[in-house]
This record gives sequence, C-alpha cells and structure tokens, in this order.
Amino acid sequence: MKRRFWCVLWLCGALVSPAFSEEKTLSLDETIAIALKNNPDILRSEKEIEAARARTLQLGAVPNPELVFSNEGIPFRSGRGEREFSLGLRQLIEFPGKRGLRRAIGQAGEKISEAALESERLLLVTRVKKAYLRAAYSEMALDHLHSILETVGEYQKMAAIRFEAGGASSIDVLRGRLEEVRVQNEIIEAKRRLQEDKASLWLEMGVETPETYPELEELSFVPLTKGLEELRKAAGERPLLRALRQTLELRTTSVKLARKSLYPDLRMGLFYPSLHASGWGFELELSIPLWSTSTQGLVLESEALREQGAISLDYAARKITNRVETTYAAARAASDQVSLIEGSLLKDAADLLSAGITNYQYGRIDSLNLFDIYRMHKESRLEYLRALLNYHLSLAELEAAGEAPDA
Repeated sequence: MKRRFWCVLWLCGALVSPAFSEEKTLSLDETIAIALKNNPDILRSEKEIEAARARTLQLGAVPNPELVFSNEGIPFRSGRGEREFSLGLRQLIEFPGKRGLRRAIGQAGEKISEAALESERLLLVTRVKKAYLRAAYSEMALDHLHSILETVGEYQKMAAIRFEAGGASSIDVLRGRLEEVRVQNEIIEAKRRLQEDKASLWLEMGVETPETYPELEELSFVPLTKGLEELRKAAGERPLLRALRQTLELRTTSVKLARKSLYPDLRMGLFYPSLHASGWGFELELSIPLWSTSTQGLVLESEALREQGAISLDYAARKITNRVETTYAAARAASDQVSLIEGSLLKDAADLLSAGITNYQYGRIDSLNLFDIYRMHKESRLEYLRALLNYHLSLAELEAAGEAPDA
C-alpha cells in the first residue's frame, strides 16, 4: 500500500514539475498582456473613449422645451389693472443641419479617442518589447559569462596538472587565476545590469517587482522578410495618422457648423390662456444677423484650425515615412551583422577554442596562444548577442517608428 502511495505521489510530481518549470519562464506575449492590463495611460485612454461617446450624446441632443408661466397686470402702488395669467411652452428649433454637424463632430471625437488608445497601446508594446529584449540580452550575456567561467576553471585544472608534472610554469597557473577573477568581476557587473533591466521591465509592466525574477525567453534570429514598400503601406494606417485625419475631419465639420451659425435659430412658444381666457397665444422669435462680426470671426478661426490640422497631418505622414525608411535600413544592417557573425565567426571560434584546449592539454601550444583563442571565443559570442539585440530593437522600433507625438 505504501509503495502504491509513493508511486502515485511520484507520478503527480512528474506531471506538476514540467508545468512549474514552464511557469518560471515569462514569455514576451505574457509580459505585453500584463502591461496592457495594468498601464495607467491605457486605462485613462479607455475612459476617454467613454467620455467622447457621452459628448456625442450631448452634442446630438435636441434642446429641452421651456415651461413658461407669466403673471401680468400686478398692481403697482395704488394702481389697479386687469391681471392676466398664462402658462405655456417654448421650444428652440435649430436651423436644419446644425444638430447633425454637431453629432458628426462628436463621432469624429470618438474615433480620435479610439485611435489615441491604439497609439498608446502600440507605444506601450514597443516600450515593453525593448525592455524585455534588453533584459533577455543581459540574461543571455550572464549565462555566457558563466560558461566562460567554467572554461577558465577547466583550464585551471589542466594548468595545475601540467605544473605538477613540470610541463607548465607557475605563470600559467597565475594567468588562469587572474582571468578567473576578471570573469568573476564581469559576472558581478552583468548581474547588476540584469537586475536593473528586469526592474525596468517590471516598471513598464505596471506590477510590483517579485522577490525572485522569472527567467525570460532567449533571443533568436529570424530574418526580416517584409519589404520596405509593405512597411510604408502599413505605416500609412498608423493610429497617429488616423487620429490626425479624424482631427482634420472634425475641424472641416467645425467650419461647416460655423458657417451655419450665420443662419438664425427659431424659437416657438404656445401659451394658454392669452388675452382672453378662451384663447390661445402663439409666440415666434427669430434673431436677425445684422452684425455678423462675431460669426465671421468664428468661421475664420475654424478655417485656420482646419489648415493647421492639414499641415500637421502632412508633416506627420512624411515624418513617419522617413522614420520607417531609416529604421528599416538599421534593421537590415543589424540583420546582416547577425548573419555574418552567426555564419562565419561564431562556430569557428567555438571549434577553435575546443581544439586549443586539447592542444594545450597535450603541450602543443602555450597558455598565451590559448588565452588569445579563449578571448576570441568570448568576444565573438558577446558581439553576436549585441548584434542580435540591436536587430530585435530595430524590429520593435520599426513597428512604431514615428508614432510618438514628439517624432
């Protein structure tokens, strides 16, 4: 019975352990999802959409009627006169088209708020990606330094054996010890950078930093397949440009509404009783646009704002296109660097180090030549990781190139 119990317990542990190990690795998609859920700018933009929808309801609403009560003929001092009471309703009837234009302005404001939310999300995703990439790079660089430290440790053992056998001098042992201390110092610095990078990542995620940070996914190289024309076309539908187009549409509608203000609104009233208790009263009010200076000023202001919006849209479109082109060129250059190091240097440096360790073990090369090979392997791997990081950062920037308002 005990044996069966321990078998079941072992089986449960075998099933749970892989899931636990998978949960220890935080993926980029999970990081982005957490950031989108907790970022205050995103939450504020979502509320702004609700506010814009509420403004559309207000702008498109029909004016409320007015209930009017009048009491006329009230005696003044000793004077006496015939008193008259009346109760009625007044209703403002706007010139045709005004309310529809106001509703169109409100709907454009909704689309602007929606585009602003998408822009905030795009910029946040870009920031999170960059922070994640830097932290993942620091993690991979630290792992590489740990493997380098193991290599130096293997050299130390070989140097000690050869020294005892009289095949190496004490300088070889000392040289290995100094290199070991140097790598340990680099590991300490790499740990500090990794801690800072992960703290920055958690800050972008909008959550509290844990006691122990989970591991991140390793960076991998996937060549850039999209062409420049495809990226230019996609950039033309950026949220920033959509927001500016809707702003221009809003201001164009505002010009139409300002011109409509030249036409007066109508106010109608119906009262009972009128001068006679058995009669109804009717009232009609219509303003006369005799002095239109204020209205002309409103039209001129709206036209100036519309032209200003057109200038902003044109400039933003050219700026985004320029940023896409320059970022694409940087991504292509970084891709070429990664391919060059990965294809011609990385594997050769690793094979050369393996052969160098074997040759040193059998006394075919001295420690100076071995350490030259070792440093070549060390720097080639770090250079590859830096190129890989620059490539991924360029890809992340390419997705939102020029989206920031200051760009």
